[in-house]
Amino acid sequence: SMGVYFGKLRVGVELPRYDVVSKSSCYEVRRYHACVAAEVRVETGSQFKGSDGFRALAKYIGAFGTPENERREAIKMTAPVLTQARGERIAMTAPVVSGAAGGGSEGYWMQFIMPSKWTMETLPAPSDERVRLKPIGPRYVAALYFSGRANGDEVVKGMEAKLLEGLRADGLTVREGAQPQLARYNDPFTPGFLR
Repeated sequence: SMGVYFGKLRVGVELPRYDVVSKSSCYEVRRYHACVAAEVRVETGSQFKGSDGFRALAKYIGAFGTPENERREAIKMTAPVLTQARGERIAMTAPVVSGAAGGGSEGYWMQFIMPSKWTMETLPAPSDERVRLKPIGPRYVAALYFSGRANGDEVVKGMEAKLLEGLRADGLTVREGAQPQLARYNDPFTPGFLR
């Protein structure tokens, strides 16, 4: 089930659980709770047009009909969807997150966060060998909320620069090796004025 939109809020779709640790005019520092993700690595293409990764994960949960997992058991869709450039492991998962390096054409990782009722032990195994389940421990994330479409490297790099500038101005440092992720809460059919 996909949920209903009311303005920029997505109604009826579970979001990852987190606590706000601190807040500024630009960003929030959040502590996300442990969760499980289903993820897929896509060898070519851009995280900004990630239909291959999305299709594999959506089939696993049954968004397109019969679920493609060992028990053929439907799993509810959550938000966001996460993506990150290939070659970098995704350290944090929450919404759908995406990231790309060098223009985003080298491939990417995509993750769906599983609903909180599921664990590694209770989730059905994926039928597609490209889809794998991954436990994700509690983690701290600096999050910058923005509306509109994140459909290109310029938009994402601009938001990343704004977030890093805000963190520096407040005396916060980003862990070495941390990679930006893009978390998308809306499906591609949501009109821009509702994002």
